[in-house]
Amino acid sequence: MSALNILLWLWYCLLPIIPLLPLVLLGHRLYASRSQHKHHFKTAAPCRYILNGSQYVDTRKNIHSPQTARAIPNRTLQRVFGIENSFTTGDEDEARFLVHNVKALIAESEAVRYWEEVMQALYRVVLAIMHVEEGKNDTVAEGDRIRLMLAPMVRALTLRVLLFVFMGMKGASSIGLEQLDQLAQALHSTRMGMDKAEDTEDQEMPELNDNHELWDALINALAGNPGDPRSNPLTVLLHPFESLWPVIMRLFMTIHCQGYHSDKDSWKAAFAAFIKEPTLKQFRLGRTQNVKDTVTVEHLVKEALRLYPSIPQVKRAFKLPTNRFCFEEFEYLTATADFEACHLDTKIWGRDAAEFKPSRWEKVSVVQNLSFLPFGSLPFLCPAADEGLDFGLRLIGLVVGLLVDVFGNGEDEDLECLLDSNDEQEVLDMVRIREQKKLSNDLGCYEGVYVEYAWTEEPF
Repeated sequence: MSALNILLWLWYCLLPIIPLLPLVLLGHRLYASRSQHKHHFKTAAPCRYILNGSQYVDTRKNIHSPQTARAIPNRTLQRVFGIENSFTTGDEDEARFLVHNVKALIAESEAVRYWEEVMQALYRVVLAIMHVEEGKNDTVAEGDRIRLMLAPMVRALTLRVLLFVFMGMKGASSIGLEQLDQLAQALHSTRMGMDKAEDTEDQEMPELNDNHELWDALINALAGNPGDPRSNPLTVLLHPFESLWPVIMRLFMTIHCQGYHSDKDSWKAAFAAFIKEPTLKQFRLGRTQNVKDTVTVEHLVKEALRLYPSIPQVKRAFKLPTNRFCFEEFEYLTATADFEACHLDTKIWGRDAAEFKPSRWEKVSVVQNLSFLPFGSLPFLCPAADEGLDFGLRLIGLVVGLLVDVFGNGEDEDLECLLDSNDEQEVLDMVRIREQKKLSNDLGCYEGVYVEYAWTEEPF
């Protein structure tokens, strides 16, 4: 049989199934999609299993240690940011040592006087940011409209408050605003580039010493040797910075854009009382220490973290025996615990799960508390959430309270502060806040949002 006859015969055989090829390809794509999402969990119980890392949800034991299961998915962080911390090391003793050091730094900053000093220092940062923006105009007169981009300001404030915690007041105060802005922007752009590279899988992020923007920003702001993971300041700064600033910005936007919400005044009053007296007691109280209000700063921050968890998703690496009786063949997989989806589960939080409703925290069930995972859970609970001090939550409340105090709520007749955006979709999102709709939790959103206020010689 000639080659031509063979080809004709094959064509004749395949002709009936050619119309079915699109369905075959679609089926393959759906199967691949299901396989990809098979290890993605969105409810509390399996999320806690995944987070723990010692065994899979089907109770098969993970051959990797919990610390190794945590470290493997974070290898990119280690390479891109040049860090070595409890997220990236597979050594359990080293991880405990590093966490202990962070807890010690947090404990040192628990004095009331320290928090008051931080509050005053943050006011000075905001004032400096306003002066820089105002200085871009040749002349500024009383009542002139000034715009401040919100996201860069929030990132700078968050970075400054973390430097106070990890470097002390004196060391952090010596860093200039320009250096602070450059470092905050370099961290954000590097993270955005890393996420994009992981999503597209068509490029690889450079290592720290090849990322000139981030390397130079680190040298200019913090000196030292960023090339040494042990002395790289990002080892302690990176994760709290990335965890805090997005929720700080979204909570401020939510408070500011609420319009005539019936509880808005009590929310503002709770923040005002807290920044005046930034204690743990006041954080958990309402407007005054003598009268318990319905909503506290603790409620407001927890509701923001429920809608916008500081770590939306966590990944763990698993090495599992193919069956319970054979430890010679293994299955390797990466599982995802989706905390954001867990926090929006209507079976746990009710039909209004996607709404900003701080009053829900006046009385929460045991199941709801177990389903609330903004800072992870044991054995990998964030040090900022440990020991009942609510340290991370109070930092959020402190910065949001400052922003609410300085820039009002959109109806302040003195400053006439407005919140707007250069992006049409972002404007629509802010309008939807008044309908109790949540904002997007995507890291790249709301870069076009700005605060606009009337210039005055003494803003506060």
